[in-house]
Amino acid sequence: MNEEMERLLNQPKEYAIGAKTVTVEALPPGAVTMIILKIVGKIKTVDLALLKNAASNSGPNTTIESIYDLFEKRLEEAMVCDYQIFQLILTPAETWRRTRGKFKKEDFPISIEELEWNAPELMLGEIFDEWIARNPRFAIQKKMVNLASMQN
Repeated sequence: MNEEMERLLNQPKEYAIGAKTVTVEALPPGAVTMIILKIVGKIKTVDLALLKNAASNSGPNTTIESIYDLFEKRLEEAMVCDYQIFQLILTPAETWRRTRGKFKKEDFPISIEELEWNAPELMLGEIFDEWIARNPRFAIQKKMVNLASMQN
């Protein structure tokens, strides 16, 4: 990679969310893997085949009355997971290196509530695109994670 490209990748891009300014930057490889696993987990959460199995395997003590109730519950879980993914994406690389991905609430630069109420969807899409551009190993690691998850 040439020096100009490296400089652009390592120069954080700032976004204003509510009263806070957060940045998107290149993260360590372990961070990228954890984020991919979180994305894969989110996708599995709303998988219809998974929902059908969960609905058919639910016992008599369940509060789920239909597959629609289950879908609504899973969709809510996936939305929370979305915001958690953005919290991980916006956490500075130095924090990832220091904590090795074992975060306390105060390690995150922004809360789920701030993301939910103060960050428009368009901005979240832009943040994700920016993060993918700054973390070129994402595409390679995503393929590796997908291959590993298919073997399970």
